[in-house]
Amino acid sequence: MMRKRYPSDTSWGCNKKHLAIFMIILMLLFGISSPLWNLFARVSHDGSKPYQVHISLGDTLSEMTVMWATVAEGEAGVLYGKSSQLDMVALGESKKFVKTNEEGMHNIHRVQLRNLELDTVYYYKVRTGRYSSRTFSFRTLSEDSNWTPEVIILADMGSSSKSIRSVQTQVQRGNITAVFHVGDFAYNLNSNGGERGDEFLNRIEGIASRTPYMTCPGDHEAFDKFMHYMYRFSMPHSPWPIPLDKLWYSINIGQAHFVFYSTTLYQSNPEVAKIQNDWLFKDLSQANKERTLRPWIVVLGHKPLYCSKSVKFTQECNSKDSVIRENVERMFYDFKVNLIFSGHVHAYERYYPLYENVVMQRNYINPVAPVSIITALTGISVVPESYDEENPRTAYRMASENREAFGKLKIINSTHLSWEVVYSDTLQSLDKMLMVQTKLPIVTEETISRLKSYMKDRILADAKWVLTEKIHSTLYLILYLFGLSAIPTFLIVLFKFLRK
Repeated sequence: MMRKRYPSDTSWGCNKKHLAIFMIILMLLFGISSPLWNLFARVSHDGSKPYQVHISLGDTLSEMTVMWATVAEGEAGVLYGKSSQLDMVALGESKKFVKTNEEGMHNIHRVQLRNLELDTVYYYKVRTGRYSSRTFSFRTLSEDSNWTPEVIILADMGSSSKSIRSVQTQVQRGNITAVFHVGDFAYNLNSNGGERGDEFLNRIEGIASRTPYMTCPGDHEAFDKFMHYMYRFSMPHSPWPIPLDKLWYSINIGQAHFVFYSTTLYQSNPEVAKIQNDWLFKDLSQANKERTLRPWIVVLGHKPLYCSKSVKFTQECNSKDSVIRENVERMFYDFKVNLIFSGHVHAYERYYPLYENVVMQRNYINPVAPVSIITALTGISVVPESYDEENPRTAYRMASENREAFGKLKIINSTHLSWEVVYSDTLQSLDKMLMVQTKLPIVTEETISRLKSYMKDRILADAKWVLTEKIHSTLYLILYLFGLSAIPTFLIVLFKFLRK
């Protein structure tokens, strides 16, 4: 019986060393594509060599999560320390990820580092089997009230994005606290049987191995029911792989409270979206009780609440009815959220304080409503956006120019924060904003009570909408099977009327 040869076999009919050299030459000549990368991983060693190293914040300030992938199985461990001696070790867990990832690296590893000292540089190596990575480093967060954290915020970044190198340069300078990626990765993580996801995580390793890479899912992650997102990333306050009802979380950095949520659930999984709404209500309620410690509240979700009318696409964010706005806009307004960051529309837009499509003021001094910002110019090379009319609700927008850009948010102190967008190729400033908050937002018990009643009615309305959609889909299928093609069109109009 012929024995199947695995990457760990030493009885290959060719010289592995020569083959590895040949693969390196190919990659230098033709670029490091994901298929070549994965093939090199299989022939150059026993498959235990770590790739795709990236870190994320843990449940507390003193924790950091480390992840990576390998071809072969192996025990997951991290050697780490406050010097290059790496005198500590932490073991973790590994998961086999094959479904929808047939061509990708099947073994994903996660180790959680706990009891870390704050505001301290740590060095680390990841290890599986006999192989270790090179040495990386990161700095833990600080609790100093005078600390001014700065985070990079971007969305819709693909494997070929020109911004990756620029963001990496910014991170290597050592003044970036974290990178926030607000949905849509790689285009797509599951493409080519998972090879595209491997390629993307290899490309961002220079960023994500040095600073926490914090994420929330976009609509492209829902193409495979979030499978790749759930396995490839690990976020705070959630088991791993991330379950569907844990696609949201919040973190505290300096004097700001950051909330990450999934906008896609409102359209793909309304039942789970209700659980998310309950969590958002509780989280934002608690954040307001602690507002003297953290005056700033920032929300991040992939799809925007508002956007300008597009020449190319019909977007829910510029329509009169939006299921996302119906669910969260009043909650964000009542809980005095300062900023809402999103992507999805491959453009840049900065809005004035806005509520129910009405501009509340045309400055950013003690804003009485959330300020929405779309920062998805890293996706412009994938699908560029363009506008054909003015939008009086925006203070600044840019779409048609074919140049990538990303944003930097700095929490200066308890009363001031700054936002700047820079071009990826030159780091020249594209847009700047300074927000001033000298009056601490106050949320009264009466406001919370009214909001709670509104959210209860909203849930009942959503339940009716879900039932209506299910009835509509069932009738449509039955009539279609009987060849009554004209009647379903009539039903669509009828049910849309009933939904109103």
